[in-house]
Amino acid sequence: MARERLLPQQELFIKHYLACNIATVAARKAGYNPDYSTQLLRNSAIKRHLASARLRLAEKFEATTERIVLELARILYLDPAELFDENGKLKPIHEIPPEVRAAISSIQVTTTQEGETVTKLKLWDKTKTLEMLSKYRKLYSDAP
Repeated sequence: MARERLLPQQELFIKHYLACNIATVAARKAGYNPDYSTQLLRNSAIKRHLASARLRLAEKFEATTERIVLELARILYLDPAELFDENGKLKPIHEIPPEVRAAISSIQVTTTQEGETVTKLKLWDKTKTLEMLSKYRKLYSDAP
């Protein structure tokens, strides 16, 4: 089956939609009335092109289901003790295993007026991660 050709304006809509994932914004940037965005997303050719583009992006970044679930599991099953040495001091970042570092959301290093270095770690939200994995496993839904 030959792929349907898109109009240049439709291609522009797809480009902007992939960038922001907001149909009204993409429609406006492509020169459409934002109120037309729902109709654009219902267009069968646009739907196929969007699906194809998303698949290419997922393959490019190796965003497989297995990889996504693995990353979520790293957050969910993190043992915070792995961040510290036997004396209770935070390990240098290069000594923390990559699978443990994956659970770190941010690192903030500051120096106090006394010259002490203070490092604050923020970990990804385990509750949100559990919710995401539960939805994936169909153990949870937003439906009442």
